[in-house]
Amino acid sequence: MLRDYYPTTYSYYQGSIEDNPYTAKWGMLTKFLDLNDETLTPFEEVTFGILGFKSDKGVYINNGRVGAVESPNAIRTQLAKLPWHWGTNVTVFDVGNIDGPNRSLEDLQESLSLIFNQSSSVEGTKRLMVTTWASNPPCNQMNNWLS
Repeated sequence: MLRDYYPTTYSYYQGSIEDNPYTAKWGMLTKFLDLNDETLTPFEEVTFGILGFKSDKGVYINNGRVGAVESPNAIRTQLAKLPWHWGTNVTVFDVGNIDGPNRSLEDLQESLSLIFNQSSSVEGTKRLMVTTWASNPPCNQMNNWLS
């Protein structure tokens, strides 16, 4: 079991469902994936995962405006409305959030790095990580993760 990890269990998309993937929206085609599933194997097709990091700790420490904790859900809600332009060759999974309201920023970042270390241990897995660290600087384990 991954620490501080909570899989997404519901869709953020509130529109109609299209059968045609070329006119569909992100929210229609995004699938859910639980990283605690021990039967996971590498995917053959091109896949991406969306993982949220829900924390106001860095903002609070730096005397900023809190609200970053709501960002993962807000981003998913807006992303779900966007047109899908990747056809049928790409799959996007919403894998959930890292969230720990009573944990330190360092503990949450360690939990995040454990998720990336787990995915890198699956043979054949290709990884690309794009992050923005507006208020939370990356921990040392994350700096060397991309290979």
